[in-house]
Amino acid sequence: MVMLHPRLGLNPRLTVCPRCGQDGPEIALLGIANSIYRCRGCDVNFVGHKCPKCGTTCGLEKVRQLEDGERLLGSVCEACKEKQREVDEVVRQGGVYWRCTDCGSSGALRKCGFTERARLIAGNGTRYEGPCGVNLSKRDCPVCGPNKLVEADGHHPASS
Repeated sequence: MVMLHPRLGLNPRLTVCPRCGQDGPEIALLGIANSIYRCRGCDVNFVGHKCPKCGTTCGLEKVRQLEDGERLLGSVCEACKEKQREVDEVVRQGGVYWRCTDCGSSGALRKCGFTERARLIAGNGTRYEGPCGVNLSKRDCPVCGPNKLVEADGHHPASS
């Protein structure tokens, strides 16, 4: 049940994909939940009157009111889900996930030989992040680095 806002009614809000910023697949009906709050216990910002992480309704701090027409983060769009499936397939075939610490892009590197892996692991600004991931710096990033291989779409799995 959505309690109606006195001025905005159902208070519908369009959503955006959290990865690419394009239009999201949902419309959020907020009703009276027209502010962003911060849970002091979890340090999480959210819309509504109950923390989505810990479930508390106590200890909430009002951060600000939503602006008219402001869009909210929704779920991941179909295009980004497809890109993620491609990235996961590259990793399943022996590749490794990568993320750039400078530009925030991510993807997967196809399976490569020992010499190339050793260079990635030992390079400045790179380190393993779990069993199949590596942080890259601007020096090695295929999006923002000196040897650009892909367009800056923030997520490019196969060409890297």
